[in-house]
Amino acid sequence: MTSSCHNTRKRGRQFEKNALDEDYGIEVPPMTAKQPMNQELLQWKNKAEMLQARVEELEAEKTFLRQQLDTLISQKQEDEEEQWHVSMSSDSSLSEEDSSEEEQKKRAEEEKKKKEEARKLND
Repeated sequence: MTSSCHNTRKRGRQFEKNALDEDYGIEVPPMTAKQPMNQELLQWKNKAEMLQARVEELEAEKTFLRQQLDTLISQKQEDEEEQWHVSMSSDSSLSEEDSSEEEQKKRAEEEKKKKEEARKLND
């Protein structure tokens, strides 16, 4: 003889139905669950846009500062070259007996004017 659980059909069907639900483990979230996800997505999207705008601002500031640095470097190099030429010309002028003090004063004044003009342009 075969053994039986002595279950009625009604109980057996309920058992089968519960077993099927547990096997698949499917839980359907309520329809209201979509709304918080959309809000979170919007928040993240806004944060991303805000950060992107900040990145663009910083890149613009970086290029501006880079240009300022380049102009300062070139100005410094020009000043150093000018000083070198002045020192070389003053050395040669001292060795020459023909150069007078008036010519040296004129050269110094011209160099001062050039430096002032360069500073005005950079400001």
